Amino acid sequence: MALPDDIITKARQDFSEDDSLRVLQTLKELVAEDAKLFSDRILRCLVVLADGKTDKLAEGIKLIRIDWRDVISAAEYDWGNRARLLQLPFGFHPDLETFKQWFVRQEILIPWADNQKWTIEYSDIRSFSLEQVRQLKEVSEKVSGPNLYFANLSFLCIRGEMEVSASNAVEGKAIFYYRVKPEQNKFEFLKFSYDSKTLGKRGKW
Repeated sequence: MALPDDIITKARQDFSEDDSLRVLQTLKELVAEDAKLFSDRILRCLVVLADGKTDKLAEGIKLIRIDWRDVISAAEYDWGNRARLLQLPFGFHPDLETFKQWFVRQEILIPWADNQKWTIEYSDIRSFSLEQVRQLKEVSEKVSGPNLYFANLSFLCIRGEMEVSASNAVEGKAIFYYRVKPEQNKFEFLKFSYDSKTLGKRGKW
């Protein structure tokens, strides 16, 4: 059974030329052994956790045989924030740091504070977690371009250096629209939006 193209490309990027051949052969053998256990999502988790090192790949395989959920948790989450959606192919969405950079300087109107503007600063972002990524053409008949996407992320922002209980804080859902440029392996930010109904009052106002 052939491996998905995105996994092949990622393995070749992360590992040396000689190692990548062995890694890809190992992944094929795992799928042949148990295609349900070693799904595409699990294979992507293995590649991410290996980080270009064959010994880490071997450790990941052992962990999957004990409890595959631990591998997904380790690969998709970073300090409690979901940083990757590995049921999707590599290259569907930028990394969490890129989303954070796009979030900086965006404005949110705080409804319980007379709609005062909160312009997001990098230091405000305390929690930022990826929830969903979809192609725009899946939800809009007006869009036909295959490279247009949107991502839903949850956030917690705190103004100042105090704990949330002693500071102005807000949580909510943010939507980022972007374009994938596969030929350049880049992402182009298009638009930010949010639903004021999802905003939650936290901290001390």
